Amino acid sequence: MRSFFKIAAFFAVAFASSNSLVAAPLYGANADEFYVVVNSANNFSGTDTETKTLVRRLFLKSIKKWPGGEKAVPFSRKDTNPAQAALLTEILSMSNAEYGQYWARQKQTTGDTPPHAVGSKSILLRLIRREPGAVGIINGSGPEPKGVKVLMKISNQAAF
Repeated sequence: MRSFFKIAAFFAVAFASSNSLVAAPLYGANADEFYVVVNSANNFSGTDTETKTLVRRLFLKSIKKWPGGEKAVPFSRKDTNPAQAALLTEILSMSNAEYGQYWARQKQTTGDTPPHAVGSKSILLRLIRREPGAVGIINGSGPEPKGVKVLMKISNQAAF
């Protein structure tokens, strides 16, 4: 039994000190890819830069309508969701703390509140299918979801 623990300890030390060991994410091969999704009736199209700028402005509610005039309804994710981390880092360029501070200021100055945070991917997709101006972010593992339009794909190297 002692030799088992010695061998286990040896491999633990060897692997921990190895620079060539790569850990796979626990939640899928594409865990660092995310989709910004909108209602399938949304007809917005633009360059990557235009799309990212628009999505940023919609999530920060600095604009409240899509270019076609439809009321924007952004849905964020729970703080612990990797999709929320991708939204914050890759689109909003904010930390979680900065995001909280932004919304505290907005509530005081304009009365605006942050986008509703949805925990479940299936509930989020149902909301987006139902609401014409909806926008949200989901994990990009697996096939693209049906009944919604993928507005943009992003990668987040800092995903949980």
